[in-house]
Order: sequence, then C-alpha cells, then structure tokens
Amino acid sequence: RFNNLHNIIDDMVEIIQNIKFDKIACIETNGIIFAAPISDRLSKSLITIRKKDKINHTNKISCDFINWKNEKEVLELDLTILKKNEKYLVVDDLAQTLNSFKTAEQLLNQSGNTIVSYLCFANISKIYSINDIPIHSLIKY
Repeated sequence: RFNNLHNIIDDMVEIIQNIKFDKIACIETNGIIFAAPISDRLSKSLITIRKKDKINHTNKISCDFINWKNEKEVLELDLTILKKNEKYLVVDDLAQTLNSFKTAEQLLNQSGNTIVSYLCFANISKIYSINDIPIHSLIKY
C-alpha cells in the first residue's frame, strides 16, 4: 500500500478523519513532504516550524532541542502568521526521540495555540502520546 505518495496521503488522511483541528503545522524539512498534500486535500492552512535562522525578522519565538543524532538544534516559529486559540495537527515524517514534537508543542503553546494531535509516517519511539496528545502513524515499531 505504501508504493506511492498518493496512497500514503490517503492513509494518513483516513487516520485523522475524526480529529478536529483548525490548521496544520509541520516540522521543517521532511514534515513538509506529508503535511503539504494533507493540507491541500483537507483545505487546511499550513504553517512550517522552521530551523534556526530561516525566519529573517525578529517577530518569532525559538526553542532548543536535542535531535536524533544527539546534536543541539533550534526550531523557530514565525509569529506574524499565527492567530491565537487555534488547534493544530503537527506533522513530521518520523517520530524517534519525540524531541521535535515536544519542541513544536512548546512553540505553539507559547504562541497561544494548542496541539490536538501529532501525525507521522513512522513512529519508532514506542510512545504513542505526549502530554496526553496522541501520536498517530502509519507504521509503528
């Protein structure tokens, strides 16, 4: 079934069909591969949580985290594109350490928004929620 992106997106959309959310946030860069077609299919706005220094103005918030390679990284959120009190689905390609999902939660919460669910292609963390927010995936290890 995972022989093309169209089928993968169909399956990911099916997983989240009963989740109520306003917008989709994805984590740069690989999250865009899945989030963009899901956003298009569901007619939901998409924002990108960016890597350090990709937002070239000061109206942003940032948060450090340790990536899957055990290296320090920074994610940033552009505050000029956000409203408050919106519910987000956060999309990434892979859930391994969950640190990028946790960082996305910190950034969206700081901006006055909430995450209602996480979605990824593969979850190899063997953890299926963060702070009672479910992590949905097509593949679970």
